[in-house]
Amino acid sequence: MTVSVRPLCVAALVLAAACDETPPTSFSESLDAQLRRSIGPWGVVPIAAPPQQNPALVALGRALMFDKILSGNRDIACATCHQPAMHMTDGLPLAIGTGGSGSGPARTLGPGRSFVPRNAPSLLNSTIGLFYVFWDGRLSRGGPPLPEVTLPAGLPNVIAAQAMMPVLNRREMRGGSGDVDVFGNPNELAQFPDSQATQIWRAVMQRLLAIPEYVTLFSAAYPGVPPSSLTFVHAATAIAAFQMAALMKADSPFDRYLRHDDNALSVEEKRGGILFFTRARCVSCHGGPFLGGQNFSN
Repeated sequence: MTVSVRPLCVAALVLAAACDETPPTSFSESLDAQLRRSIGPWGVVPIAAPPQQNPALVALGRALMFDKILSGNRDIACATCHQPAMHMTDGLPLAIGTGGSGSGPARTLGPGRSFVPRNAPSLLNSTIGLFYVFWDGRLSRGGPPLPEVTLPAGLPNVIAAQAMMPVLNRREMRGGSGDVDVFGNPNELAQFPDSQATQIWRAVMQRLLAIPEYVTLFSAAYPGVPPSSLTFVHAATAIAAFQMAALMKADSPFDRYLRHDDNALSVEEKRGGILFFTRARCVSCHGGPFLGGQNFSN
């Protein structure tokens, strides 16, 4: 599946320009006209600004994103595999979940552990125009239900739905039967059979609501909802809100150029853009409104 991260497209334009043998061209109307004609047939549009998010919901989502309490062994957070310093991924060809040690490309498997079968996709701009999540596309907007679990009602979007899943996965966050956490206590999340997703989500919420600071954060994000009515859907929705508020980039130089700011791109980038959309054929895979294609292909 091709997923776009729009800020990277300017770098792609520069790389494409580096392959061109034509002499440098100065800023001119003809250059801009040529680039805009090249872009036109492909339906590329500037990314719209993300909808405003409730600050209290974003604050809760930020806390959850970086907290290892979501993992069965209390040793890995969402941000372990989706690091801000590494473009919201981990730099590894295959992700290393619970039981691992270290960070980023230096992270290593723990004894008896296995790699996660796929790498950790970047979360940058993952909330725009996205019809599928996960590399195999098994969760999609308006698509068939997940084969391995029935998702509860009330999830506002596919990003929130995706956030429900890592806490269930034994390799990613939940851990194996018989594991003990970093404090030497039994991993209660790992004791549930894989088929009992609802009970696992409930157990995660019991952990969170045993912490006064989280009670305060949930109360601010969901005023009027008593703690007894809070579920992991509320937590996943907050994580999605954080992603929409913090991990969206809708004002890259290319977005500004698409909004008719001719000075947003350099001459070199414009020449690279012409190649990208014509002879280099990059757009064959990286096309559509988000330069992502939404296709499954090699």
